[in-house]
Amino acid sequence: MTHKDEPLVAGRLHDKTLILQIQSAQIQDPETSEKLGREMIAMADANDVHHFVIDFSKVQFMGSIGFLALMRFRRHLKDSNIILCGLNPTLQEVFQVCKLISSDPSIQLMFIAVDTVEQAQNLIKIRPM
Repeated sequence: MTHKDEPLVAGRLHDKTLILQIQSAQIQDPETSEKLGREMIAMADANDVHHFVIDFSKVQFMGSIGFLALMRFRRHLKDSNIILCGLNPTLQEVFQVCKLISSDPSIQLMFIAVDTVEQAQNLIKIRPM
């Protein structure tokens, strides 16, 4: 398996939540973004859940093209909870500037962001669909 053939996302089911961990340190080209979006959607479609956690803890850099994969995933799962976690400070700032996440939990934007997978799981427990 070549580097290009390796999956960009590792998924695991925990209770009724699909936790997707992005494996790539950088998402900066159209091919990577497209593959990331396809893999996340395929994993979501293979599991009958409505809660998703996307773990960015391995991602060091994401170009604007990477947002397309996330927005495609959001549109595909319009009636689902999607929580981002593990965003480094730079990524978190970019997500906030782009109005994809908010630092104020009372403001609903495209995504919710917390620091850890555990915080995301706890949030899902208190905010079920």
